[in-house]
Amino acid sequence: MPDATPADAEVPADAESAFQLVPAPEAAEAQTIEPEVAEILQVLPDELRAQVLDRVIHTQGHLLQIDLDLDEPILLQFDTGLVRFGSILTEQDLQDVAGYVSGHATSGFRDDNRAVMDGTLHRVSRTMFGESGDLKWLKLRVGRGVIGAADIISDVLQEKDELGRPVNILVEGPPGAGKTTLMGDIGRLLAISERTEFIDTSGEFAGDGLHKHKRIGHAGARSVKKRSDQASEMKEAIGNDGLKNMLVDEIKNAAEVEAAVDTTSRGVRLIATVHGDSLKDIAESPERSPLIGGVEKAAVKDVNKDKYSGGKVPLHRVATPKFGVMIELEDPNTLVITRDLGHAVDVVLAGGTPAQEIRHRDDSPLGYWNEFRDEVNPLEGGRTTRNVAAATKASVPARHVVAVGNTEPGLAASASPSTPRTGEPYRVYGYKLNSIMGHVGRRMPNDNVQVVLNAKEADLILVDSEHAHYAQVGRMPQDKVVRLGNTKLDTIVDAIRKHIGDRSVRGSSGQHLAA
Repeated sequence: MPDATPADAEVPADAESAFQLVPAPEAAEAQTIEPEVAEILQVLPDELRAQVLDRVIHTQGHLLQIDLDLDEPILLQFDTGLVRFGSILTEQDLQDVAGYVSGHATSGFRDDNRAVMDGTLHRVSRTMFGESGDLKWLKLRVGRGVIGAADIISDVLQEKDELGRPVNILVEGPPGAGKTTLMGDIGRLLAISERTEFIDTSGEFAGDGLHKHKRIGHAGARSVKKRSDQASEMKEAIGNDGLKNMLVDEIKNAAEVEAAVDTTSRGVRLIATVHGDSLKDIAESPERSPLIGGVEKAAVKDVNKDKYSGGKVPLHRVATPKFGVMIELEDPNTLVITRDLGHAVDVVLAGGTPAQEIRHRDDSPLGYWNEFRDEVNPLEGGRTTRNVAAATKASVPARHVVAVGNTEPGLAASASPSTPRTGEPYRVYGYKLNSIMGHVGRRMPNDNVQVVLNAKEADLILVDSEHAHYAQVGRMPQDKVVRLGNTKLDTIVDAIRKHIGDRSVRGSSGQHLAA
């Protein structure tokens, strides 16, 4: 975020000359004040409120946070930059604000030094100095409840795991990227048809007080008074509340990770935010890695050592991840989706980069356009074909851009596809083919083909030879499975067309399409 300061602000005489402070972006006309901003400005004393209001009105962008630091000017964080202005803040200024917050937040400041204003989603956090408890600074974050924020991943919320259960989802991203806003709307969507509950440790999902905020719809909210009680509240909710879905903000420590793992093992779907800069960061954290299968040090067999930089892989995954999908918010309008987390973790630990889908919000009927990052996997000799060319802006029906989850069908030695119902699309599932299936619809826009997320719904199941030995083989319909000689998009398209009656294909006619 650029640092932009008005031309009339005072710059300390000893400031480093290398830092050039730029005037804040000014609005051509006075901006309309959002209701949420008007709410949070009530926290400020009259004089400070008037100053901040004037700056907000005449600055482009949306206000994200107000920083009140002792012995510093006011700092406003917009999505377009930073604005510093005004006189130096005093201890009395901070005490006046903190006093107002304490009187207008039902729970006051909690043990994590956070408070949420009654009837709002605005969070105020504080930092105090030593045993004296003197205030050093206050951060006032503007909370917004955006109905429809989760529409961009509505299909991801329907993806299933290998047992046909909804996938557990991790949400990760830097502060201000929109994690809490996204989570709030996910809960609203899920609560339309299933019992859904937030574990609301800081009051940022449902607000503080007796009555929940309307932004979460029919979802419930279990208020957690002390940060240290979050893990026990999660376990109590499982036993008492009859949940289908649980949403948790900020899984941080070992106790909370243990509670999360327990939740996923007891039939409750979990969607949670987690601290970390990337999948690699989570994988290498001793406390948080159990969420994605757990990681430990292990030597690589000599036969494989040439596939790794340095000859040895210092870490490897221990078990199946409890979460199937990770969504990383680069910013409120850009979401990076990583599926099949078990495989993705293996790739990351080997020094590679996993296949990912990136969705960018726009004003199209679909609500976004997407692109794909290729997987680079040292275990497979470098770049693979899990994601082929970057996708262009979506211009096909939504059914053609469904991305495939990590379900696990079996495998048969031969294939004789079932016949779709008259007028309905031919339903195809790709086992362990992941994001490449998202390209099928673009290559077959006129073939009435639908990529599905569950093998049980499919008329045709495609499996690559790498996974031919999986134990789930015998549990799947033996007459629907085709084994592929390679995972090139052309081979996949040819296999599908062959089995819906198009004989003008390049692939062979047997149960195994050769490379």
